[in-house]
This record gives sequence, C-alpha cells and structure tokens, in this order.
Amino acid sequence: MRKLLVTAVALAPLAIASGAMAQTEITGERTTPIFTSNPGGNGPDDIFFENGSSITLDEGVAVTIDSDNEVELDAGSEIDMTGSADGSTGILVEGGNTGGLIIGGSILVTDGNEEPEDEDEDGDLDGPLATGRDRYGVRVAGDEPFTGDILVESTGEITADGEDSYAIWIESGLIGDFRSFGNVNAVGTNSAAFNITGNVAGDVFLSGNVSALGEGAVGANITGDIDGPLTIQSTMIATGFRYVNRPSSQEAIDNLDDDDLMVGGPALRVAGNVAGGVLLDIPPPAPPVDEDDEDDEDEDEDEDEDDGADVDLDGNGVADSRERAASITSFGSSPAIEIGSSERDIALGAVGEGAEAFGFINRGTVLASGVYDDYAATAVRIGVDGGHAVNIAGGVRNEGTVTANAFEESATAFSIGAGATAPVFSNTGEIGATAVTEGADSATGILIREGAQVNRFENVNGLVSVRTAGEDGDAVAVRDESGTLSEIQ
Repeated sequence: MRKLLVTAVALAPLAIASGAMAQTEITGERTTPIFTSNPGGNGPDDIFFENGSSITLDEGVAVTIDSDNEVELDAGSEIDMTGSADGSTGILVEGGNTGGLIIGGSILVTDGNEEPEDEDEDGDLDGPLATGRDRYGVRVAGDEPFTGDILVESTGEITADGEDSYAIWIESGLIGDFRSFGNVNAVGTNSAAFNITGNVAGDVFLSGNVSALGEGAVGANITGDIDGPLTIQSTMIATGFRYVNRPSSQEAIDNLDDDDLMVGGPALRVAGNVAGGVLLDIPPPAPPVDEDDEDDEDEDEDEDEDDGADVDLDGNGVADSRERAASITSFGSSPAIEIGSSERDIALGAVGEGAEAFGFINRGTVLASGVYDDYAATAVRIGVDGGHAVNIAGGVRNEGTVTANAFEESATAFSIGAGATAPVFSNTGEIGATAVTEGADSATGILIREGAQVNRFENVNGLVSVRTAGEDGDAVAVRDESGTLSEIQ
C-alpha cells in the first residue's frame, strides 16, 4: 500500500510505516535531494515518485539509492536538472546494495543552453552542440556491483548533455537484468546514451529510441562483460554531424563549418564478452489464426481483451506487444556497429541453437552513411584496427538489411578484420554497398581482411548488391584478403 507523504513544495516527506510494503511516496514539487537510507526521517525505505511529482536541482545528486531499497519514477514524474553544474547526477545507484530501479518518468541533466544561432550568417547554426561535462542521468557506481534489476519503461526519458556525459552509466556492475524501452539521449563530445563499463550478471535488452550527438558520441558503449544475451530492438542513431541530410546545393555544403562536421562514434560498440551473443531482433510473427476457434474467441473477447498484452511467443521475457524492429544508424565515418576491443580479446557466445547458433545475428536494419564527401562508410566492423582477437561462436548471420553508402570514399557493409574469427558467414537477407565516387574507391559487400578467419560463406536466398558511380571505382560482393574462405554456398 502506497503512502501519501508529501503535500508541500520542497518539504521533506513524512514517513509512515506499513510493514513490508512501506514506501515513501513523493507528490508535488521538491527542491532538495533524497536518499533511500532515510527518505522520510524514519530510516531506510523505498521511494515512489507519483505522476506529476518532480525534483528540481541545479547541482549534485537528486536521488541516491544508498540502502537495500527500490526507487520508481512513475510516468509523468520528473527529475529536472536543466542547466545543472558539471558532475550533476539524476539518480546515483550505489553498488553493494540490493534493490531495484524503475524509470517511467523523465530525467533531464542538461546544459540548459538555448538553440544556437547562425553567428556568421552562412546559412547554418554555429557553436558547440553541448557545454559542460560529466553529467549523468543514472549512474551505478561504487566498489561493488548493485544487485537488482534496472528498467526504463516505454514512458521513460533520460537525457544527459556535456562532454563525457552519459544518460545511463553502469560503472560498478550489475547483478540483475537491464532493460530499456524508453527514449535515451546524450549530447556532447565522447558522450553516450548507454555506457556499460561494468559487468552485467544478467540480460541486457535495449529498445526504444536512442540517440548520441557529438564528436565521438556513442549510442551504446558496452565494454563490460554480459553473462546473458545482448538483445537490441532500438532505433539507435549516432553522429557528430549537425545536419544528417546532404544539402542539394554544393554552396550549402561548402558553407558548413568544422563544428557542423564532427565525426561521431559507433551507434553500437561491443568491446566486452557477451555469453548469450548479440541479437538485433524484430518482433515475432503473429500466430496463425485457427478458423475453427474464431467463434469461441469472439465469445471470450470481452473477458480476455487484455490477455494479448502479456503474450511472449519468442520466449525472450518481453511481451510481444512491447517489441519492435532494431534499426542501427551511423552518419559519418564511424561504423554503425563495432565489435572488438583495443585492450583485450573478447568472445560472443551463440545466441541459440540451429538457425540461431551464431554469436552475431541481425534481423533488423543497419545503415552507415557518410553523407558528405570524403567520409568512408562501414555498416558493421568486426575487429578494430590494432585490436585484439574477436571470437564469434558459430559466426555471423544476417537475416535483415545491412547497407553502407559513401561519397568520394569507400563503402563497406561488413568488414571483418585481423584477429576476428567467424567460422561461417550466413546471409539470408540483403547486404548492400554504394560508393558515389570519381576516385579509385570501392563498394564492398563483405570484406574479409588479412589476419581474419572466415571458412564458409552461405548465401541462401540472400542478396549482396554493390555499386559504384564513377569510372575508377571498384565494386566487389565478397573480397577475401585472408585466404581462409574455402567454401561458398
């Protein structure tokens, strides 16, 4: 049973215990920090932010989980740290505690800057994309991992602005599942919407809308190890460009300034071990209708109208009604997806068995677009230059669409680099690369670089389409520089 504990602006809540179900409920507006260790003056308690409630600060930490308790932000609640100082944090989750975190409301930890202006009157905006640094929407930190699940609901929204700022940072590690269905955004140099540097002893499921804007900005940066699967159903975009649509006139392109053309990071970077493999997924198909049962279903429709909300046909622990198709996009010269580490060897375990016995499976859409001249495009890069080994159990399977487009540079859909091992590359979807160039650039569907190992290529009902526009360009569907590709089907 929830307790109404706050009725005045900026007053600390009164705590009323009701046994095991006790929690501190926040209503109205608040302008002081709150801690689970003593939210109402009577010791540790769970905290619930009611719809319409808010906490507003311009520095420090708004909410701290520093005891074995849970925090929930209901839809319509808000942590407002707009225009906050460097180092500000919406919710700090201290490792070593056991509890949980549910975010259905919004967390804004931003610079508060107004829209930039066209100061030099050349037709485009000027100035930095974000100011300040080290702001965090949610930060899990400490010497030990936090035990419990973290959930961002579909109504949740988290934004962090500034250099080295992260909307969600799992730093110390998590013993539990991490799932996000909301809107998660980061703006600033080397920022990230998700920054998972600690290990996760559980599943990671990323959905919703995810964006990272800024030089070196990354949608999801995963350098920690994941004991379960990494499943992506997000619409995830990363770029450093202020404008991602190529202007129709050369004059407009020539007027763009350096601050308009910064190079972002990958939309998705996996630089840690993932025991359950990486799956870019789509919703399961609807079950066939049994005509013999239609009459019975009509009779029971009123009683069971909400039952479909909890159906989980693919058994991934997520209701099918909440699933969506993965869409991963990078604008600029960074890959849409990068798998590999410059610091250690990593391995991706198999997603499943049979057709899922691959460490990397794409069923969604992956796009890399250089947009402007002289920006190479790579959709999926496995193995980083000068990096360590990448071992992908079973290999790579593409059931979706992977595309790379470049202007006056090379375009590569899949690049498998030195130290990467993927025994089989299976394609049942569409792979495409287009280079519009007057130079000796190339459009390559699958590039197996020297030092990589791919033994078999299977193209069953799949399509690999490559194209160059220009006289000197080179278009190749599959290029094997490793000498390891011995079988093509």
